[in-house]
Amino acid sequence: MLGKHGTTNQKRRTIGFSSRIDEQCLEILHEEAERQEISVNALVNRILQQYCDHYRWAERFGSIVLASTTTARIIACCPEDKLEEIAEISGSAGTKDALRTIGMPPTYDNLMFFTKNSLGKFASLIDTLGTEKTSFIYATN
Repeated sequence: MLGKHGTTNQKRRTIGFSSRIDEQCLEILHEEAERQEISVNALVNRILQQYCDHYRWAERFGSIVLASTTTARIIACCPEDKLEEIAEISGSAGTKDALRTIGMPPTYDNLMFFTKNSLGKFASLIDTLGTEKTSFIYATN
């Protein structure tokens, strides 16, 4: 988990708990777990981890979900100088606010961790933009 709870690579203890779930949702979870060849428990843990690491914060910032191919096409249409301008404006205040909101001081190391584990993992920025543009994004904050 991000922030005060360490990194996503940290081994954590699991606990059992009981909950009620909509029958149709459970059927979908079973189908998806079978498709991915994992247990429903592993799938539910993954979904909850994604919520804890990303989606609970993304909602607060008005994030939207776009396919990585769509994101790449949008970025490709934008001239490099305009990307730099947007990155300077958004990266300066927005990223610092995001880090502070999730309980991380706005340091370079935390920015790298956040970019890799949240933006890279959930926004597909690293895969979409590649090494050169990713380094550019890191440097603009």
